[in-house]
Amino acid sequence: MKKDYFQIGFNFLNENKLHRAITYLTKAIEEDPTYAWAYERRGMAYYYLCQLPEAIENFTSALSLDATLIGALHNRASIYLTMEETEKAAADAEVLLEMDHYNTDYKYLGLKVFPAVKKYKKALLITNDLLKANPENIDLIWMKGWLFAKLENSHEAIIWFKKGLQIDYTNVMLMSNIGIEATKVGDFSMAEEYFEKVLSIAPQESYLLCNYGYLEHIRGNNGRALELINQALEYDCSNSFAYKNMGIVLLATGQREKAFEHLQMALELGYTQDHDEEVNQFLSKHFPE
Repeated sequence: MKKDYFQIGFNFLNENKLHRAITYLTKAIEEDPTYAWAYERRGMAYYYLCQLPEAIENFTSALSLDATLIGALHNRASIYLTMEETEKAAADAEVLLEMDHYNTDYKYLGLKVFPAVKKYKKALLITNDLLKANPENIDLIWMKGWLFAKLENSHEAIIWFKKGLQIDYTNVMLMSNIGIEATKVGDFSMAEEYFEKVLSIAPQESYLLCNYGYLEHIRGNNGRALELINQALEYDCSNSFAYKNMGIVLLATGQREKAFEHLQMALELGYTQDHDEEVNQFLSKHFPE
């Protein structure tokens, strides 16, 4: 009877009659609680219904009974990613790649989740593999440069961002990243050159103005820095990076109260976990009270 229930549920699933599919797959599970495929198929029905916790529960039950159900593992990882449970998504992605390290879908999944959990070297290895088949893919070239930047290798990051510009010479994201990394290594002339290139193409790009302002602050041109960052905030009042940089410049010009307000605003706007720590350290150092 188990197989009849399963087959009926399976057919309903294929017909997109999801609630009926769940009913019969549940009967199949009641007949045999060790029937891994019934859990996996019921998980798919819940997935299609966007009932994600139920889908995860069923995929997990299926995998506990049969760890080779790679589809259940892939779907669970995808759901974890959707739910921003990146640690769990990354753990599943690692298992997927161990089971089939040639699968492109699993590589792209890893490329999404590994940077989120700071596994930059793993992501870089995947990027290298994907670039072999797509050597002129701008997104992959940018990713490789970005990963080198996260690994604090600005020189290599610049090399890859420039390679991207050889393919797409108007790509403002690549130009902006060259400016940012050149600022980090103290090549202010290069940074200014690429920031100016971006401004000539996208003069209202808020993040560019924000980073250009930070460059001017480092060069000691705080008046120009304030002007640029103010423009950034005029174009995007939710730019938390601009609030952070403005806070730094205001502090440098002796405007402590305004600096504190801008740094607090950076945190309130959701400045991402990594940079929250940076801002909090800055606040602790300069505003210990």
